Amino acid sequence: MRKLTGIVALLIAVMSIVLASVMTSASGSGSNPFEGDGAWIAYQTFRDGQEGTWLIHADGTGDHQIDGAFDGSLILPNWSPDGSTIVMTSRDTGGSEPLYEYDLATDTISGPLFPCRGRCLGDDEPIYSPDGTKVAYTRDGRIEW
Repeated sequence: MRKLTGIVALLIAVMSIVLASVMTSASGSGSNPFEGDGAWIAYQTFRDGQEGTWLIHADGTGDHQIDGAFDGSLILPNWSPDGSTIVMTSRDTGGSEPLYEYDLATDTISGPLFPCRGRCLGDDEPIYSPDGTKVAYTRDGRIEW
């Protein structure tokens, strides 16, 4: 019974995050938790002492962290328009916070996506352009491409 209660609590927490993200996305800001074909949901959570981005199928199966071996945290996920990649902000990577990209097909992370000229803190709120060829983000309160 305890295990079932824990699973129900986890699912409620995940759905709360997803609902909040969907509502934010509908307003034109925030991250999009759903992949292009709806097979996966990307969400940010704090588990086992580490913040990170996780993927889960809409039916609740396949829940896993995107590269738990990454040296730092990958947060603020946003899907590309075609659903093939996710762009994320990094934290705890040795004094910088560059953006990284996760490729769903190859299960690999690449980056940093943009060079850090001087201070590279606060690369936040990444979002793909509608055609998926560019990423906009904020750096130190400025919008960058």
